[in-house]
Amino acid sequence: MSNELATTQAAGLRRVDATPNVADLLRIAVEKNLDVASIGELVRMEREIRADRARIAFSQAFADFKRRCPMIHRSAQGVGGGGARYNYARLEDIQQAIDPILSACGLSYSFNPTTSADSAVTMMILRHSEGHSESFGPFSIPTATRAGMSDQQKVGSAESYARRYALVAALSLRVGDQDDDASGTIQGEFVTSAQANTLGVLCREVNADIERFLKWAGADTFDTISASKYEQARQLLEAKRNTK
Repeated sequence: MSNELATTQAAGLRRVDATPNVADLLRIAVEKNLDVASIGELVRMEREIRADRARIAFSQAFADFKRRCPMIHRSAQGVGGGGARYNYARLEDIQQAIDPILSACGLSYSFNPTTSADSAVTMMILRHSEGHSESFGPFSIPTATRAGMSDQQKVGSAESYARRYALVAALSLRVGDQDDDASGTIQGEFVTSAQANTLGVLCREVNADIERFLKWAGADTFDTISASKYEQARQLLEAKRNTK
């Protein structure tokens, strides 16, 4: 770094660091008679400062959201294989619970879906009002295994599930039944990230119906599978893999 740029930092960037602004940097550059390369370096530094602050603001906003977000209740009921009934949180219920809190924290999200003949895939982007954003995914849900539905219904169901899956996983939402909320429990400890990844890999290897598997496990995502069910789930998937 040049001596004049170092002098400029000492003389003027204390104020710029407090409120980074390109106009301030250009004014300082003119006052100090800096060359074009030094001006470019100042602008680059200003952008880095803004990006760092945006990342910090994003992290603080997300922490605030996590502190304020309540448990999402599984208020809807479905029927799985063999007629077994199960509870689940509908996409609209999740959004109704989290959208006002996200907005109050300066956060918003969007989905970037792609659909193939046999799966619905979505990416989720979480943005903060100061400009920082992070992407999560891809989240893939098979469509071909949904019996009793038209092709259009299969795609719609898979896309809705992929969005629910994305929201719960990306935002680390707590999902439970009404009784869990009343008792202060959330179906025990969850699996670790490594265990969740193992189950996800095994499901893909054996071409398992992910939605049905998660319903069996009583979870909305791999990350929210109860730790007490991990070993049983792993053994079932490995047994299916060994029979292929």
